[in-house]
Amino acid sequence: MIDTLEEFMRGDHTAKWLVEGVIAEGELTMLFGESGVGKSFASLDLALCVASGQPSLGRDVVQGPVVYLPSEGFDGFQARIQAWCANRGMTTGGIPFHMGAYELALNHPDDFNELESELNAIRPAPKLIVIDTLTGLTKGLDQNSAKDMAAFADTCKMLKLMTGAAVLVVHHSGHKDKGRSKGAVDFWAACDRVLGMTRVGRDGALAIKCAKSRNGAPFDDIHVRLQQYEPAAVLVEAEKVVKGETTVLTRGDRIFREVIGSKPIDEAKAKTAFNEKYGKSPGANRNAWSRAFDKAVSAGLIELDSDGLILPRTHTPQK
Repeated sequence: MIDTLEEFMRGDHTAKWLVEGVIAEGELTMLFGESGVGKSFASLDLALCVASGQPSLGRDVVQGPVVYLPSEGFDGFQARIQAWCANRGMTTGGIPFHMGAYELALNHPDDFNELESELNAIRPAPKLIVIDTLTGLTKGLDQNSAKDMAAFADTCKMLKLMTGAAVLVVHHSGHKDKGRSKGAVDFWAACDRVLGMTRVGRDGALAIKCAKSRNGAPFDDIHVRLQQYEPAAVLVEAEKVVKGETTVLTRGDRIFREVIGSKPIDEAKAKTAFNEKYGKSPGANRNAWSRAFDKAVSAGLIELDSDGLILPRTHTPQK
């Protein structure tokens, strides 16, 4: 069907968010990153949040059924789901989350037809289908082949058309270039949105970056980390890594910067205020102060003058 310009402009073609600013309804999205970075924790959090209606990393979601297709590690996923529910104070009862606990090769017609039959039986229809991972759920697919990767993109589009769901594909980063996904660019080109998950510092600092956004502005980097939570771990929001620093801010760092503020302050006075707020033993207070002070100096955030004043670098001296 070909619309006139007036007809086209009367239509609503704006993105309708499934996860605010991150995943849109009916779109094809890829999440890529190097092995072990936490891609499955991120995709599982997104999926469980959509299925339950819980916010995902501080972002609102539209609740609806989810189908999650993992390629391996069913026992591990069971533990992760238990940890996620425990962390949210929920149980699995009543969450419309469907786990495809069997091996599939989505690029093989028989397996695809079997999946299609099962998807058609889910009512209401799924809002989100997660493929974790592209490599694990295909067989014989040459990821360096433009033809094969374009064909897999068509398979994902068929899933969208059949169900109306958004499709999220988890994939690995390139062997040499960690800033792009593995294989031919044809799958990347077919995606409406591409998310990259990377390590941005030591101590588990991670970021989810918007590498491509066909419809709408890219979102700001989402800073996260994995937090141990029995019987596995969960993905939680984290402090942004400060430029020039190699770790996320600790409690001591945050108290230090609160005490220092934006104007010159006497070191002894600042140290006394820090100790009161940190509230540990004298030795622990002293060590925390030293770590926070050294980190702020290394990051170029403060300097100490000859009179014992701590000078924030952002401060403009009065004339």
